[in-house]
Amino acid sequence: VKDICEYIYNVKGMTSVNLLSEKYKKTRQYLNRIFKQEVLYSLKKFIITVRIMDLVKFKIKNKHISMTELCYTYDYFDQSHFNRDFKKVCGVTPMQFFNDLPEFLFRH
Repeated sequence: VKDICEYIYNVKGMTSVNLLSEKYKKTRQYLNRIFKQEVLYSLKKFIITVRIMDLVKFKIKNKHISMTELCYTYDYFDQSHFNRDFKKVCGVTPMQFFNDLPEFLFRH
């Protein structure tokens, strides 16, 4: 599980359960089961969370990048899928989130 987590962090969450299944030569069901036992998150939710958190850090450092460009930079097929994942992790839409950021985040 530690190797899987490190891999997901290294690829910035731009992977899938299917790709991990192939990489580690284990079934998706097996990976999901052991991952959830150890991390208390489903593998898919963890992947999405890592991707969104990296995306937030990237956007803060590159505040002039458009949402569309950000969406494609992080391997989203379309903006609605991106918006849905973002809202699952952050509780608000990307526009709401980035329009209401405290100024100090841009300095760190």
